[in-house]
Amino acid sequence: MNINTTIEDINTPSDDNSNEYNSKVSIQDIVYFQVKSGESGSQVANNLKNLGLIENPQDFLVKLKELNLENSVKANTYKLKTESSIDEIISVLTK
Repeated sequence: MNINTTIEDINTPSDDNSNEYNSKVSIQDIVYFQVKSGESGSQVANNLKNLGLIENPQDFLVKLKELNLENSVKANTYKLKTESSIDEIISVLTK
């Protein structure tokens, strides 16, 4: 399920133009991502790339190794924001 919505609300009070303000509320795309039991880090990285969540699977794998989390990705279905960084994705997948 993907949600792609941006809501723009520009409010201009009629009494005092000095109180004008613009506000923008953005709802990021959400992707449900499944890690299956027994999947390797490479498979997970490639699946993340195929969904457009990361640009480079190797960067994901290197970061996992740097954080000593290469064996910490858990099988589950995760809700990820499409604009998440690699660090944010790793944090979710290893909770």
